[in-house]
Amino acid sequence: MLNGAMGGADVPPTSAIYAEETRRREVQRARAERIKVEAQALADEHADAARAHVARVWAETGEGPTWRELATELGVKGQLAAPLIDVLHQRGVLTSTEEPRSLAVGGC
Repeated sequence: MLNGAMGGADVPPTSAIYAEETRRREVQRARAERIKVEAQALADEHADAARAHVARVWAETGEGPTWRELATELGVKGQLAAPLIDVLHQRGVLTSTEEPRSLAVGGC
């Protein structure tokens, strides 16, 4: 009676829980890999525009744009924005520090 009253019969077996968690992790890994590939392709396409925008913002304001402002300028939305800027950093197109608005043109 206690199991039925507390819903114990509805609890899936441990093996099913682990299988579902494994499936979720695989889906997350696949999505992360897809985003990474898309971000690399976008970086190829937008490197020059990113450099130009960051340089223009520095010239006009004396500070760099935010990551969000740069992504908006490049027309990149959602989950691709940060990975794109990460790739541009890795390639040396852009640099930044932990300080706000430190996004700058890299030496590349």
